[in-house]
Amino acid sequence: MESAEPVVRGRFQLSSFRESWKHCSQASNYLAKLIVDQLPDTYYLYSAVINELFEVIFRDVGTDGIMDVEVSRSDNEILLDIRVPDVSALAATWQAYAAAGSSPERRTDSYLDCLGSEEPNPALGLLQISADYDVQLDLREDEQGATLRATMSRGSS
Repeated sequence: MESAEPVVRGRFQLSSFRESWKHCSQASNYLAKLIVDQLPDTYYLYSAVINELFEVIFRDVGTDGIMDVEVSRSDNEILLDIRVPDVSALAATWQAYAAAGSSPERRTDSYLDCLGSEEPNPALGLLQISADYDVQLDLREDEQGATLRATMSRGSS
């Protein structure tokens, strides 16, 4: 992969999402606008993906945490990194996502199975953006927490 240039970095208090859920949508829309530059038809794609990832973080990490967000882009990809200090908060969701398999076809099948199931799956949101928007997801852990990375192709819709 070629070098990605940072577009924006920010720190979000999750409690602000609890105070007004509009903040989640507003933050997602703002970041999407910064990403699209010359590809305005992809605005809704990026906004939907970012919003879904924020919802996963909000649900799993809780309302008292902090998330650091960095958006970068290269000629071919958009990278969205969301960092949280507690990797254990994302463990159940990530395990359910990883259990779906690594191929796009398996993730799509798992997503469709979730839609038809009475049993809630914590990975539903991750499976949805992976299946619907061809987003590649990765979770990296280190001694300071976890980074959830979403890789999206530029210009896909």
